[in-house]
Amino acid sequence: MAVYGGEIASNAVTGELRELMATFVNFEQVLGTLVTGFLLFKFGRKTIVQYGTLLEGAANLLVAIGFFIKGDQTSADSAGQGLILTGLFLFMGVFGLSLGPVVWLYIPEIVQPAVVPFSTATNWICASLVIILFPIIKDNVLNGNPAVLFLIFTAYCFLSLVFNAKFMIETKDKK
Repeated sequence: MAVYGGEIASNAVTGELRELMATFVNFEQVLGTLVTGFLLFKFGRKTIVQYGTLLEGAANLLVAIGFFIKGDQTSADSAGQGLILTGLFLFMGVFGLSLGPVVWLYIPEIVQPAVVPFSTATNWICASLVIILFPIIKDNVLNGNPAVLFLIFTAYCFLSLVFNAKFMIETKDKK
């Protein structure tokens, strides 16, 4: 959603705000990233990732419900579009506060230096696959309505929540 956030937001509103939506979305993410450093020292990486994953799952669910409600409606004032925008801004804000920056700090803390390039490449490859495949799947498989994809993203977030609770190691105040 980070890559397509501005496009989704722009499609959900009309008027003068439409041109500014991508800027709002990107500003929100930058602001969140700046605050993350303070949160990491106070709460720790695992806590930030867990709350981030939970809220991102909720945000994806809101977007999915919004797309189901919106359906083929083109009106910018539908309840579905309100849910899409709310979920989008929640996701982008939480991503900027949690998973976005934390992954780059956490990986070098838990793996040997020789493994860091592999884990970084894996992260970039997976992100690239989502970016490349999202519009293809949305347009060709789901008839232009990405609601099912956002339900899959929601399920993935909740599975990650369980996995991280069991296996993620807190590195705050550890050397």
